[in-house]
Amino acid sequence: MTNKTIETRCAVISLRDDGILVWRNKPGAAVGHEDAIAGVEAQRLLSEGKRRPLLVDIRPGKSISRGARAHFSSDATVSIVTGVALLVDSGFS
Repeated sequence: MTNKTIETRCAVISLRDDGILVWRNKPGAAVGHEDAIAGVEAQRLLSEGKRRPLLVDIRPGKSISRGARAHFSSDATVSIVTGVALLVDSGFS
């Protein structure tokens, strides 16, 4: 059961009852740098000041830009999450 959810242009980010943040790409989403910034801000708001684990489902999405990937590995994200698990379609993802 999800407590809170924020929807961005490319993803739906939720905080589950068990304290896990979940990022689900929207079908066909091409995640750019600005999308990454918006998504990380949504994670920060949902995390309620606590570092939390993050589950990311990138399977429905189309692509993630180099700038977005850089932002996801920046201090902005590291300060929010304790660890990340990725759901992908293949090892090439």
